[in-house]
Amino acid sequence: MKLFIVCLLGLFTVYCHAADTLDIDYIDKLYVREPQRAYRLLEPARKRLEREGWKHKSRMRYERVAGFVCLSNNLYADALRHALAMQQLGSKDRGNILDGLDIQCQLADKLGQYEQLARLVDQIRQETKKITDREPRERAIKAYYSLLCEYYKTRALSKSGQTDKAMQSWHEARAMLNLFADDPNENVRGNCAIMRHSFDLLLADIYIDGGEPNKAAAYIPDAVQELNREQQNGGDGATDHAGYDIHRMYFNLALGHALVKCGRKDEALKAAAGADSLFHKYPPM
Repeated sequence: MKLFIVCLLGLFTVYCHAADTLDIDYIDKLYVREPQRAYRLLEPARKRLEREGWKHKSRMRYERVAGFVCLSNNLYADALRHALAMQQLGSKDRGNILDGLDIQCQLADKLGQYEQLARLVDQIRQETKKITDREPRERAIKAYYSLLCEYYKTRALSKSGQTDKAMQSWHEARAMLNLFADDPNENVRGNCAIMRHSFDLLLADIYIDGGEPNKAAAYIPDAVQELNREQQNGGDGATDHAGYDIHRMYFNLALGHALVKCGRKDEALKAAAGADSLFHKYPPM
């Protein structure tokens, strides 16, 4: 669920009022702040693209954006329909197939179907193995989906009550992140930076899922402090201001959850207020 936002943080841009509201790139940015409005724009955008013969934007691009917009509005059947369309259209492009599987993973995660999530992770892993890394684009795709596999695998273990295995998986994923962090490919490094924030938040979830909210409550303030310091020093090169805000929102939500479980209600209310102030800008998906 959280990863769904995180994967797009580096792409978030605030468009001016004069923007073409039926442009699929505009809708792709809009749904981070206004998911319902973005959904209302999908159908007229599709009709215009069809009239234009898909000359300016591909059908694949539309299906990808539509899938994430539907996911953000909790329209699960529609999101799945778009994900399957992506896999069918992208039969010759491994990246498009993987994007469709990614949406299905997020659906399984949202619905708490962790056995299904594990099966989808295996599918992503098998598809990722077929990608060569001779070209920069291929290398970036392979690195991203290798990390994504580790993220979903770890999350499925944590949510299934396998805390020790989840923690081991988390540490293995961090080792992989460290390897990619120095990659000469700029896109690999950018994907690595975005995924690193996802894994930082995932550690808090592992503590909470494993019945150790006190560890989460101790860890999260330090993680937020490091996040703030990184942003003040110019950022990670992939996450913009809105992205950092969204990270802080989810950390505050997790902190409030942990503090409630620790019986520290006043502190939990303070954390909830911090999350709520950002919630109105970036509705959780």
